[in-house]
Amino acid sequence: MMTAALARQVYGIGILLMMAKKVTKGMALLLIGTAMMLGVPGCGGGGFTPPNVIAALVATIGQVSSLTDPTTGETILSIDYTVTGDPGQSFGLEFKFFVDANGNGMPDAGESEFSMTEISTALEALFGVTSENGSNLSLATGSASGTFYWQAGADLGFVGATVCVEITPTGALSGQTVQTGIQCNVTYDGGSPPVTVSGGNIGPGAAQPGRARHTAHAVDTMPNPSLLAVGGVDGGANAVSTLDRFDLDLGNRMQVLAFSQAGQNTRVRHASAFFFNSQGNVSVLVTGGTNTGPVTLGTTPTALNTADIYGFSPTESVTATGSTMQMDRERHAACWLPNNTVLITGGVGTNAGTSTSAEIYDPVSDSFSLVASLPGPRADHTCTLLPNGMVLLAGGRDPMNPTTPQPAFLYDFRTNTWSSTGTNIDRYQHTATLLVNGVCALIGGRKVSDDSVVATADFYRSFPENNGGIPAGFTSSASVALSAARTEHAAALLGSTEILVTGGFDNGAPGSALDSAEVFIPTPFTSLTIGMFSPVTALTTARARHTSTTLPGGSNVLLGGVTGTMGMESALNTIEVYQFNNSAPTVSNIAVSTPSGPAAAGITFDLADAEGDRAFVIVRFSTDGGQTYQFATLTDYAKTVNLAPGSYTLTWNATADGLSAGQAVMLEIIPVGGRMGTPATASFTL
Repeated sequence: MMTAALARQVYGIGILLMMAKKVTKGMALLLIGTAMMLGVPGCGGGGFTPPNVIAALVATIGQVSSLTDPTTGETILSIDYTVTGDPGQSFGLEFKFFVDANGNGMPDAGESEFSMTEISTALEALFGVTSENGSNLSLATGSASGTFYWQAGADLGFVGATVCVEITPTGALSGQTVQTGIQCNVTYDGGSPPVTVSGGNIGPGAAQPGRARHTAHAVDTMPNPSLLAVGGVDGGANAVSTLDRFDLDLGNRMQVLAFSQAGQNTRVRHASAFFFNSQGNVSVLVTGGTNTGPVTLGTTPTALNTADIYGFSPTESVTATGSTMQMDRERHAACWLPNNTVLITGGVGTNAGTSTSAEIYDPVSDSFSLVASLPGPRADHTCTLLPNGMVLLAGGRDPMNPTTPQPAFLYDFRTNTWSSTGTNIDRYQHTATLLVNGVCALIGGRKVSDDSVVATADFYRSFPENNGGIPAGFTSSASVALSAARTEHAAALLGSTEILVTGGFDNGAPGSALDSAEVFIPTPFTSLTIGMFSPVTALTTARARHTSTTLPGGSNVLLGGVTGTMGMESALNTIEVYQFNNSAPTVSNIAVSTPSGPAAAGITFDLADAEGDRAFVIVRFSTDGGQTYQFATLTDYAKTVNLAPGSYTLTWNATADGLSAGQAVMLEIIPVGGRMGTPATASFTL
């Protein structure tokens, strides 16, 4: 409320100002000056001191330059910056980037901001620089400058990109304005070439080194990730029984510690899949194949019905399963199911008589049992577990009718039934890679109808999109083409959204091994747009029939294969590594509530990822303390995919899974991004 004295002073100023309108400019200044002498609050000179004005905390980006890692050829971006603010204040900095799709220089809705990965201390020492990490900084004189060194390849992968970089000050004082520095049109020229890694020969020995047509799996072991390669053929095209284990120390960027040992059975054209053993560790089931070397479709191979179990540490012995498969088979496919069994499908048996069968391996009973047969014979196909628990069987050929494209099928292990997708897939020798949005990409291979090598891809949606406007199922790939036709290539997920496609044979007669590589970059999947393939740095050595395995830390390992032309190819004993950073997603803070009863149990959890990548989750439960698990029946599996880091709620119909109130349950959530993360569990009572 205005006091009487203050009202008189303000009134006096009003009179003086009105008088000023009737006199000269100079007199007006004199009269106003007189008014200031009256001691009016806020006008100075009369008992009132103006408050200190806090300077805004402002970040400005200066020059952006590039450096080249002489060891790997990787491009490093240096970002100069200046921060101004209140002298003496402490502050921090956040370094982020975004793709400016709208071209307005601002991160709009739908344009996600991602943290930038700072170079390692080893690279700082290599370049003789110090990267400012943005913590515990001070404005001693009201201004500070520094340089942030961005390992852009860790965040952008291997594809050239133009982005906006932004630096945001943190730790503002109360009432202090903060201004983010943004610089757009920053160009990253693409990732480093793959590194050929030392570590000795790959394969059974020095006499005929090399390994091709093998299978490979990786697991996050301490202190370094491990990779396991099994079976295949050596440099003399002989099927082998050996395995290679690799302890990859990518912290030193070039070191591989490898050792080989004998396996249980000689095999090539086999299939393998992981499962969790009784200790909760990952093991690999290797099934079937042939021990007679490469065979041609239509011939009579000696197919195997044996299976072996491989572990990842030197102390884990290779053991044969307690029983053999129900059918002998090679050129089949296998995949893990959420109830911790392994589905084995199709293939070619001795006398080509078993390719309609399917069976399940149960690690608890260490036995195989037949399940519902495929609707038709199939070999050279792929088998992919989808986020909704269904298995997509796609591509491949009928060994007795090898020029007729076959329909893709879905298998529901909960009901032991097969159903048709209604779409014929005209490809075999392709790859199948699942993205975290539930889309499965079938890439390259040969056409069943004419045996030509293709530069196309087919995409299967696990869920409808746009509120059902785009149904689940296959999407036409007419507008999506690879940079090169390729077959017997390899593909692996990078991060959570990109697929690295490497090598293979081209469409020549005979085909030649390729040294090219490309990355599939998805866009929002609509009826008109799917994504694009973009070429990246070529391999050091042209190769086909190799494996491509993404390690828990992110780097992708290309192992073995062959080089040269078909019919005159030679096996490779080398490794190439595309190096980038990608942490596996993690789940924490699982909780279950049943305010509406077990039929609508609420599951809450937090999802995290160091790079901000997306993931999908697999939800399982156990009623025997984790000895066996079942796939949880959720009301909407579409809510389990394409999840950014954050907090989520799912609805579980535990009643449909045979559970009731008062029952003790262990719930497990497995996060899957570029790689499968460590399962997280919580025990509770419904």
